[in-house]
Amino acid sequence: MVDGFLRVGTLQRLKARGCLVAASEGHSIAVFYHSGKIHAVHNRCPHVGYPLETGTIDGDIITCIWHQASFELSTGSSQDPEIADIPTFQVTVVDDEVWVDPTPCLLSDASE
Repeated sequence: MVDGFLRVGTLQRLKARGCLVAASEGHSIAVFYHSGKIHAVHNRCPHVGYPLETGTIDGDIITCIWHQASFELSTGSSQDPEIADIPTFQVTVVDDEVWVDPTPCLLSDASE
């Protein structure tokens, strides 16, 4: 157990599925395994609210399948200045268990 973090599942399961979702205080966090890295973002597209867990990933960009809004997985930065950025979350792996901090990172923190 990691104090203050939410258990997402095993690393093996995340790798097999590509995305797992963790719920926290009325919102959900999509945790992705892509290109050997783990990323966690708010699971709702700010454009219309569609779940990003169903999005497509190309490089470091996740695209909402509903209206094609795109965001950087590592920072949450929107590719369209008209659409808000999405929160990202810190992830850690302990003994093959994936944990996510339910407190969003600041946009400047995500790129460090």
